[in-house]
Amino acid sequence: MSNSFNPYQAWLGIAGRQPANLYELIGVPLFTNEPPVLADAIDERISLITPHLQGANAAYAKQLLQ
Repeated sequence: MSNSFNPYQAWLGIAGRQPANLYELIGVPLFTNEPPVLADAIDERISLITPHLQGANAAYAKQLLQ
């Protein structure tokens, strides 16, 4: 995997230190504790990453989904 590509920034809009915390990864405010909000956010993030499971950056996509 190339060091120049940042899947966190490219696909999820997360810049800064890595690895991101759980809340940053799913795109919700810190300490959000509402299951429906968390579930919707997770589904949205998965939908942003899934198309990249094929192609040049598939390894990044697999890693993020794990």
